[in-house]
Amino acid sequence: MAINDRNQILAESQLANGRVHPALWQRGRWTDLAAKGITTEGEVVDINDHGTIAASIRPVFGISHAVLYRKTR
Repeated sequence: MAINDRNQILAESQLANGRVHPALWQRGRWTDLAAKGITTEGEVVDINDHGTIAASIRPVFGISHAVLYRKTR
């Protein structure tokens, strides 16, 4: 989906059960972002150099919202 100047790669990964989860590649490993609270009901779009992820979510059928996910300390 996207790569930033810190070599973080934002992607989507399909699980064995067919569900698609957002994923992040950094420092040689994949992280399932759904396990970090990023919804699987939508799609990840971009990542900036601060690690902020732009995405869209669909809380109900036919409705879409833009969201930003920021790292917390």
